[in-house]
Amino acid sequence: MHEASLARAIIASVSEALDERHIDPRRVRRIHLAVGELAQVDVESLEFAFGFAVEESSLRTSSLVIASVPAVLTCTQCGSRNLYSAEFFFTCPLCQGACVVEAGKEFDVVGLDLDDAELDDDSGHFVRSACRAVEGVVT
Repeated sequence: MHEASLARAIIASVSEALDERHIDPRRVRRIHLAVGELAQVDVESLEFAFGFAVEESSLRTSSLVIASVPAVLTCTQCGSRNLYSAEFFFTCPLCQGACVVEAGKEFDVVGLDLDDAELDDDSGHFVRSACRAVEGVVT
């Protein structure tokens, strides 16, 4: 199951980005991931694998939020943009020309929700809590 490897890669990428920015990983509440329709990722298996992998990491307080990105194809002959359909595969439904994938192969961490709170250094618990979103943390 390559989803287990993907889950570990997400955790490693986010951890590295947090470390570079000196952000405590315990502040991460949600990791937002964009997964394209053509990315060949089983989302349920990824969520399952992430649940196990995150427990062994410094991001154990975080959850994964996955947004599906539809596959968009552009015809190389007539320029029309269409959503992917198994019926047309990679041919244009208007002129039967060849299409190229414009969107739908994504597998990107697109943002993090951080607990914008102060940590009590003695207990490691948050003194106050308010969530904020951080976009573009991992490129």
